[in-house]
Amino acid sequence: MQVQCVCGHSWQWQRTEEDKRLAERYWAPLPLASLALPNVDASFLQHLVDRKADLSAVRQSDQWSAAHFAAAAPASGEMVKPPPSDASRLESLLQLKQSTGIDIEFDVADVDGDTPLSVAVAADNADAVRFLISQGSKMTPQVFASLQDWTIVQSRLEIREILRPLLQSEITLEDEVVGLPLWLEFGMVDKVSLALKNSGVEDGEAAAKAFVWGNWQSGAKGNLSAVEPALQAAMGEQVWKQHRHEAATAMLWRALESGWPDYQISGDALAVALAFGADACASNEDGMNPIRAALERQAASALELLLNAGVSPDFVFEDDCVGLMQLVFRERAREVVKALAPHVDNHYRAREMPLWLSLKMSLASRTTAALKAEPGLAAPLATELLQSELLGNNSSGTLATACKAMQARSGNDTWNAMRRNSATALLLFELRQAINFESDPDVPSLRRLLTDFGAEPNAFPESLPEDFQELTKASGHGESLTPLMLLAVNAYCSPTTSSELVELLIHQKADPDQPDEDGDTALFWALLHYNAPVAEALTKAGATITDSSIDFLQTWTHPGTLQPLATSLRPQLLRRDPTGLPSWMRVQFGIGTTPDVLHEVFEYWTEDLGEELAVALMLARFCFENSAQQSDVVRGCIGEERWPVFQRVAAQHLLVGEVSGASGGKWVLDTSFVMHLLDVGADVNTLIELDGESDEELELDNNSEDQEDAADSDG
Repeated sequence: MQVQCVCGHSWQWQRTEEDKRLAERYWAPLPLASLALPNVDASFLQHLVDRKADLSAVRQSDQWSAAHFAAAAPASGEMVKPPPSDASRLESLLQLKQSTGIDIEFDVADVDGDTPLSVAVAADNADAVRFLISQGSKMTPQVFASLQDWTIVQSRLEIREILRPLLQSEITLEDEVVGLPLWLEFGMVDKVSLALKNSGVEDGEAAAKAFVWGNWQSGAKGNLSAVEPALQAAMGEQVWKQHRHEAATAMLWRALESGWPDYQISGDALAVALAFGADACASNEDGMNPIRAALERQAASALELLLNAGVSPDFVFEDDCVGLMQLVFRERAREVVKALAPHVDNHYRAREMPLWLSLKMSLASRTTAALKAEPGLAAPLATELLQSELLGNNSSGTLATACKAMQARSGNDTWNAMRRNSATALLLFELRQAINFESDPDVPSLRRLLTDFGAEPNAFPESLPEDFQELTKASGHGESLTPLMLLAVNAYCSPTTSSELVELLIHQKADPDQPDEDGDTALFWALLHYNAPVAEALTKAGATITDSSIDFLQTWTHPGTLQPLATSLRPQLLRRDPTGLPSWMRVQFGIGTTPDVLHEVFEYWTEDLGEELAVALMLARFCFENSAQQSDVVRGCIGEERWPVFQRVAAQHLLVGEVSGASGGKWVLDTSFVMHLLDVGADVNTLIELDGESDEELELDNNSEDQEDAADSDG
């Protein structure tokens, strides 16, 4: 394989067999790949089987079977958020097995010994775990390893209890997994004592890890304390304490990091970790310490546990105020303020508290004293004054007093300018934080920032004074973008909110064609992130599609997102000189495609010319009316002999894109579209790139071109 770096040097790199095997794990044949998608049912699978799909086959690279794919968590992403616990695809496989007799095993192991059950456990798929146990799956070393190393904290207790019955019978418990760590994890004191008596401690780290987690049982702390003296005696006091300390610290970080951003931090797990000696001050490999992690996640209960455990909050209250400035819009942020307030008050007991901090913590007595000592209106204070007013934090009347005093000290011009800068910084900050929390922005607050406080709708962070810029970058997307661009990036936002905020910003004079430093507009960012609601709203508002945007528009092949965008985009295209548009775009959107033009474009088409025009013609039915007439003209140009080849080329390309995009969570699989593509010639056993964005290449053997040609001819 020839490799070239950015400086132009190249060399020959020979991939090892292991490199190839790992790369191939990003790929799977369509029948297997479809089983990772949330809306695939028995009817769809039956259609695949009817078209000669082989559901009894396995992926050659790792021997993953249909049951492995169906047991994993369903594909999710920015636009698709299925529940992580789902047995429906396994149930569909069972239904298909019963109706057709297809050989599908639910307890088969892959090359690493992983069964569908260990895959389900690692994926936190509790419903799949229940189903697989009902089909006779066993507790294996890989299942236990998945529970210990992969299951997120929020689902660990539930899955552990589902697995517990497997420990009661030799039939469902493999010999290799039996041992001290297993009994410790499940809190089985009698078994632990017997294992210690018979075998001692063979692996101190594993025993300590299982001991700490085993003490976290449903509803309360476990009852393993009785066996700790025996563990300590078997390992030596210092060695045991060191292993337990390391295990507890690892548990603390698992509790802090699991399930971002959908799950709150598990206070119970955090409390157990702290009780067994977790280092609550140690930084992780990214330099983050626990209290900063809890603050970033805006987890009030976790902060309270850490602070009550004696963790010093000094670093939060000195030079770095960015973490606290993030506590603005969400209810969870207000809960954090309540948790922090007494600790902040105590921290500043012997010295003056900054006015912005006293306002943030709603400490009225501190605010009065701080107001007298405050020298001037700096960015943190100006922003906090506006935040407090925005959120209505004026129960004691201190806010109005502070605003009046600071306006008098700074003068009207400075006061008004600082207020506008604060509003703009908060506008950008909330749009960024919504990306970070994978959520909708707070619409009422953004509306007030724009309409009542004069936030600039076209601002980049760099357009603000330097002391405000850091506040805009406190959370979320790292690019320097305007409000419209940030909305375009946030594909997690609901369609209704996305459209509403685009309309609001446009009404407030946001420029839909404003470029960033690279010349890219909000529409470019929306197309790049497959953000259909924002792209549609922008085109309706008159956003111009640029050359760079056109490149990404060509990747929009999913009917559900392409069709509404085409409706809003086509009127703009009709006003343009068609000769300045790429041929594929003219064909797909029906721009100036007279019979003569179509004849000129397609008369000499061959398969060697690629799929671009074929794909455009097949997608035209989603982009404009009367596309069938255009297809008839093209069919006449190409001829009946070449027409099936033409359709197969397009269908094959679109099939890969549709399933791969669904696998990456960009959209929900359009099963009727897939069936249409198969009907016109796409290969039902096509290899699919599973996440749609893999950097790995599927490198076949030296005869790969022959293999690809053979696969094409089979279609």
